[in-house]
Amino acid sequence: MFNEWEELDVSLDVWHLMQRFAAGLTTDSHQIYGLFMANLSVCIFVWDVGDMAHLHEAMQAELEVKQHIVGLTEVKLISKLTTKQIARHGRHSMRRAEGTELLISQLLVTFRNVTDTMGIPLLDTERRDFIWNTQQQHLRCIQDPLGLQLYSKTRQLTRSGVVVPVYRCARGITSLESFHHHLNYFTIGTYTNTEYFQAFLLERLTRWNEDCADAVEDQSGEGLRRYNGHLQHSLKQLSQLPGQSLGIHRIITILIRIITLLLTNQKNKCKPVILI
Repeated sequence: MFNEWEELDVSLDVWHLMQRFAAGLTTDSHQIYGLFMANLSVCIFVWDVGDMAHLHEAMQAELEVKQHIVGLTEVKLISKLTTKQIARHGRHSMRRAEGTELLISQLLVTFRNVTDTMGIPLLDTERRDFIWNTQQQHLRCIQDPLGLQLYSKTRQLTRSGVVVPVYRCARGITSLESFHHHLNYFTIGTYTNTEYFQAFLLERLTRWNEDCADAVEDQSGEGLRRYNGHLQHSLKQLSQLPGQSLGIHRIITILIRIITLLLTNQKNKCKPVILI
C-alpha cells in the first residue's frame, strides 16, 4: 500500500538506533554498560560550541562568587557541570554520518576486549559485528531534518551575573513512547478499506505533527486547535492589522470567512476544521 507514496520518507530515530547497539552487549547490568552508552551518545551528538562556552562562563563566575574558586581548567569546569544543566542550557545536533561512522567504529574497537572486575566481557563479538554491519546504513536516517528548528528558547536565567538561556527541544522519545498506542485510534475501526485507512492515517499524522509543534513552541494553552490549513492562512491574513485590537468590521469579516469555510467543509462532508 505504502509503495505508492512517492514522497514517503521512513527514518529511524536515534533512541532505537542506540538500543540496537545495546542489544550487542552481554547484559545491561554490566559494570561498564553506562560508560559505553554515554560514549555512544558522544559519537552521535555534538553540543553547540557557543552554548558550551557561555555555560562555562556562567559556571566559572558562579564558582568564583560562591566558592571563591578561580583558575580552573576547561576539563575541570566541564566536570563541574551536570548532565541536566547541559541539556537545559545547551543545544546539540547530529554529527555528519561519516563522522559518526568513524567514531562508532573506533568505539567498538576500544571496547572490544573490555571486561568488568569479574572478567565478563562487555561486547558479544558475534552480535557486535552483525549489528554494526546492519546498522551502518541507518546512520544517514538519523540526521536532523534540514531547515527544521528543533530548539525554542523558553526563558533565561541569571547565574552570578551571567545570563544563560533555557531551551526546549523537540527531539526526544516522549511523544514516540505512546505513538504506537495512538495508532490504534487513528482509524474508525478494524474493517476500514485501504483508501479510507490511508486518508484517516494522513489526517491524524498531520494533526499529531501540529500538536507536537505547538507543544514545543508552548502554544498548547490557546484552548483552540486549528487543523485546517486554509482557515489558518485566512485568520493570519485577516488579523494582520496595525494597532493593538481588531476593528468591528474586521471581526465581522473574520467571522463570515470562518462560517463560510465551515459550511464548505460540511457541504463536502468533511470533518470539522475546529476542535475545542
